[in-house]
Order: sequence, then structure tokens, then C-alpha cells
Amino acid sequence: MISQKDEAEEELQSTTMALFVFRDNSSLLHQPRDIGIIIDGVEVLNELPSVSAGVAMVFGLCYALNMEYPRGFR
Repeated sequence: MISQKDEAEEELQSTTMALFVFRDNSSLLHQPRDIGIIIDGVEVLNELPSVSAGVAMVFGLCYALNMEYPRGFR
């Protein structure tokens, strides 16, 4: 049986840029199991402390790597 995490990881491999949040259950009251960033299908950061830290890291990575914001997100 394929878990939801495995399905999500397969989907993220074809993603240009994403901030992901994995939870053990669907309740938003519990802490996420993992928060990370995907760029060109590669997980570049994981185990971030919060979603807001992840958003800041996405912008920092775009600046540091001199990347253009993906056209599909404009």
C-alpha cells in the first residue's frame, strides 16, 4: 500500500518550486512532521521550524541562487 507521503514525494519530484508541509494527521492543531523546500524536484531544505521560516527561506534562496521567480507563479 502506498502511503500519502510517498504519493506526495512523487508529485513533488516534478515541481519547479514548492514549500511542503507533511503532517501525521489532518489536524492543524498538531505540529507538522516536516516542513521543507523543493527546487526543480530536489529537496533543498527540510525540518524547518515553521511555515513562515520556510517562506523567508524561499525568498532568500531565490536571491542567493540568483533565480527568477517561475513564470507560472507570477
